[in-house]
Amino acid sequence: MEVVEAAANVSHQTISHSLLRLLHKLAHHAEAGLPAVRAEADGALRRNVARLIGDWELEDPNPSEYNVILEGMVRRASTEISLVNLQIGCDPEVLIKMALELDCVGPPVYAALDTLLAGRELVRIANDLDTGPQTRATQQIWDYVATPQRLELELAASPLDPEALRILVERIGTDAAESLLDRLASASDRSTRAAIMKQLLAMGPAAGTAAIARLPNAPWFLQRNILVLLGRLGVWPDGFSPEEYAVDADPRIRREAIKMMLDSAAHRAAAIIQGLNDADDGILGLALSSVLDSCPPEAISHLERIAGDPKRHAEARVLAIRAIARSGTRTALGLLRDLALPPRRWLRRRLAPKSPELLAALSGMAVHWRNDPIAADVLTLAMQHSDPEIRAAAGTP
Repeated sequence: MEVVEAAANVSHQTISHSLLRLLHKLAHHAEAGLPAVRAEADGALRRNVARLIGDWELEDPNPSEYNVILEGMVRRASTEISLVNLQIGCDPEVLIKMALELDCVGPPVYAALDTLLAGRELVRIANDLDTGPQTRATQQIWDYVATPQRLELELAASPLDPEALRILVERIGTDAAESLLDRLASASDRSTRAAIMKQLLAMGPAAGTAAIARLPNAPWFLQRNILVLLGRLGVWPDGFSPEEYAVDADPRIRREAIKMMLDSAAHRAAAIIQGLNDADDGILGLALSSVLDSCPPEAISHLERIAGDPKRHAEARVLAIRAIARSGTRTALGLLRDLALPPRRWLRRRLAPKSPELLAALSGMAVHWRNDPIAADVLTLAMQHSDPEIRAAAGTP
């Protein structure tokens, strides 16, 4: 407006048309340019106009043909044309490296970054930033690249780039947890879930705190994944206990909760008892594997029930027999003897038919009670058997 008012006071054009058009171009960038250039364009426009309106004397020095050429040169370019493409023959990565060397970031650099990011070249950019000079420009570019919005775009991409995800999460920090959990809830393929879980684990206890808030109202698959996350973190958020989920109707949720309890000294015995009474074979197997290492006394009666239950799978019965044998109690010895020599009415006892359960019982007595008279009678009988596997089980050192 200052230019128009000043021009109205004279009878001839006193400013070059080309310069006037360039000023219009500055005005355009000041109003609708990229955020990084608006302030600079506005300042340049005001400074130059202030200098020009002071004292104009020349008429328009440009021939009409020249004006036509300049008009074409400064005409507003299409917004679809990238500033990078205007750098004739200049690769976007070259511009970024130049910016790092010169410690100078401007519109062409941001446009170069947009070009590479559109091509999913975040890892390439990060490598240039890590290996290049660590200048103020480096931080400016990181601030432009590593944003929560960029993380959302990367998480929505298919296939997911695990390395790009790692870079963004490391730069953003714990604020990335919510976005990761959102994507974990919607991920349908295992590789995506694994990549997200890896970053949540790398985040540490903060990820568990964010996850626990979603647990009560989450669908079963997210509840399971959150329990897996908490179990792998090894640290339970304050006020949380998996006991509530160890009795869930869904065995997939119960399994993860009982795994967590088995890893906790304070909850291990309760988890074993609960697992030994669970209808799910997978959970029962977890409990049986755990008692092989250390069996709480209160679990013996449950193990005896499983070992003598013909409806149970042979594998479960064998594990129960091995756990009973390791307990070292007289009750356990009696149970093993009855499994090896089933009581028979009016008839002398004889060795049970060959089975995985018989071999486990013989092996247990041979290892833990070889010198006990009760066990010795059974083992002697087994050593006289015609089957080599039975003799080998009875002779187990």
